[in-house]
Amino acid sequence: MTKVLVTGAAGFIGAHAVEAFLKETDWNIVGLVSFRHKGCPLRLEHLRDNSRFRIVFHDLQAPVSPRVVY
Repeated sequence: MTKVLVTGAAGFIGAHAVEAFLKETDWNIVGLVSFRHKGCPLRLEHLRDNSRFRIVFHDLQAPVSPRVVY
């Protein structure tokens, strides 16, 4: 199974990319969100119950902890 990481998943382009990947593919999507910019969590709210989508809150300026990696 293909797994895709979408950074900025709560931003305008990122949220649309996540929706397109879920609609057009059978890939698992990991949405990386930091909310340091203009991302909006409501853009991803309707995907909460989608088993192929996982959201991870992390700022890429910080080291990636083992808790974030899976």
